[in-house]
Amino acid sequence: MTLWLAVKAIVVWLLILALAFANAALREAVLVPWIGKVRGLTLSGLILSALVLGVAYLTLPWIGAMRVIELFAVGIGWLVFTLLFRKLPRQADTSKVELPATC
Repeated sequence: MTLWLAVKAIVVWLLILALAFANAALREAVLVPWIGKVRGLTLSGLILSALVLGVAYLTLPWIGAMRVIELFAVGIGWLVFTLLFRKLPRQADTSKVELPATC
């Protein structure tokens, strides 16, 4: 995988991340108050899934991944970035850290 292909894949992942934040805002501001928490979360998940599939379908030609190994690498990269993004806020949360007792 070339460096340029990796940069393009990261740019697309950042677009997907922005859509995920917009979807969360829509869910909290509109869907949950309108149809309730369970239905709002369900519909929000379906909307985000459609957005991710649409973005992937529309941007893969621009990314330029042609071989199966390149497509696999882009998908695995997106998965790794997503899992790391979900884990980082938990690592930065210091509210649950127990400080040592002082004498």
